[in-house]
Amino acid sequence: DAGSEAVTQIVANTRLPTEKANGYQTMKTAEALAWIASPVVLWVPTRFRPAGFLGARDPFVYYGVERRFRLRLLPSLDLVTPLARTLPRWLGKCVFLPQALSFSLAACVAAALSRDRVWYSRDVYFFYLFAPLARLFGKKVHLEAHHALPRLGGWRRLALASAAGVVAITRGLADD
Repeated sequence: DAGSEAVTQIVANTRLPTEKANGYQTMKTAEALAWIASPVVLWVPTRFRPAGFLGARDPFVYYGVERRFRLRLLPSLDLVTPLARTLPRWLGKCVFLPQALSFSLAACVAAALSRDRVWYSRDVYFFYLFAPLARLFGKKVHLEAHHALPRLGGWRRLALASAAGVVAITRGLADD
């Protein structure tokens, strides 16, 4: 709509709140983007909470972040939280893939159906799935790269060529 306000959508496969640094960084990034590109919506997966976090429900309070953006949940098949800590390390990593793919597929559907054009993500699975299709839906996708991107032959090149932008957190990642 010419009369509607543009919304920046952020996709992060991060359990909120979490004891890991990526939760804090994700919330602070959304807060900062909301200062310059308001309004902002942060999409995160529905996930089980570990026992130590059962009382910590509000990520804004937990991280001390201003409520300058909206938080939305997308479904995901969460086997990670209930199982991963009880399994051998190599098998624990195997339960992450169904969660990551189910969340990324849900995020792709949300992005395709949304009227909003700007999508920003630190989730490489969402990026790899949606970036090559984004232009078909009139969307712009930006990736915040935190680690080397998987080399999936021509798919990596296609996804990167389709991106509206890539933010690398280190010089090494930028060079890669």
